[in-house]
Amino acid sequence: MENRPLASLQTELDRATAQMEQNLPADMVKMFEQSIQQVKASAGAAGLKAGAQAPDFSLTDPKRCQHDFV
Repeated sequence: MENRPLASLQTELDRATAQMEQNLPADMVKMFEQSIQQVKASAGAAGLKAGAQAPDFSLTDPKRCQHDFV
């Protein structure tokens, strides 16, 4: 199994990070980095394993129509 798509994604993320660090004030970059670390430390960052069943949920679209996914 090749990791090219994942490697490509990482390349794009690295480019975006470098661009962000060049164009934003240092305190804003630090805020983003802290927020990312908080998400990584939370249980929600783990996500689902491949093939796992997602829990039931519902979404409301911009027109306020509710859509249930079960």
